[in-house]
Amino acid sequence: MVPDAATTPTFTGTIVITFNITIKSHFSKTPVIECGVGAVASSIGISTTGETVTDYTEEGYSSGTASGSSATCVVTIPYSWTLPQASASVHDSVSASYSVSASTGTAATGGYTLRSEGSSVLSLKQIPASSTTTKKTINVTL
Repeated sequence: MVPDAATTPTFTGTIVITFNITIKSHFSKTPVIECGVGAVASSIGISTTGETVTDYTEEGYSSGTASGSSATCVVTIPYSWTLPQASASVHDSVSASYSVSASTGTAATGGYTLRSEGSSVLSLKQIPASSTTTKKTINVTL
């Protein structure tokens, strides 16, 4: 159910995840680095008649630059979520997970090497105040 925008606040902000990547896997040439973040904002309203759930899903992707045995990648996700304000009967949260991959070539051209990793990156028990930038740095080894 989508909340009524006239009575429900809109939370705006940005999630910025910076990846510092150490490359230990062997690649025949400099790999292409790809980073992705998926975020979910949830609001669960509990009443005597049941639950009302509102979810927003956001995704962001970025290509990184490898240099020797390291790489950096930054994923920025601006958001605007219309969600009920947290209260005794409304529980809000934000969670996010990531994936980072390094690859060379393609399966069609041969010489394809792929290495990837993923995990949870963010778990907040409330929606950040509007105009907030939530930053997180993740160290990854591929």
